[in-house]
Amino acid sequence: MILEKCYLVLIRRAVLSAGSSMLKWGFGTATLVDVEKLHRTVDKMHRTGGNIIHLVNHQMTYVRSLDCGVKFNTEAVETLSERVKAIMLYSNKWKDETDIAIDWLKYTLYRVTLLGMFVRFCYFGVTNYG
Repeated sequence: MILEKCYLVLIRRAVLSAGSSMLKWGFGTATLVDVEKLHRTVDKMHRTGGNIIHLVNHQMTYVRSLDCGVKFNTEAVETLSERVKAIMLYSNKWKDETDIAIDWLKYTLYRVTLLGMFVRFCYFGVTNYG
């Protein structure tokens, strides 16, 4: 008797389940399972939305700190560039001054060599032919 009642309950549920599936298929009505799935999906999206908001805030904090770091590094590179430029200008000035001194030394040595050669030729001419 109890088994027959359970069997009848199962048959009714099967008929109702089949009927709801047909209504769902025919008219697009939602079953209890569909509504539960929808609630789970909405809850999951709500939790995911909260996580997304937290991640976006964290990302904005990271971007702000990165912006400060880039600004600091830009200023450091600019200062370093100015110092390198000053060193290059000073080294070019020193090179020009050194080049002038070396050219003067070459010219002087050339003149001294010519003068020495002239003196030797004169000495040779005076001592041998004189």
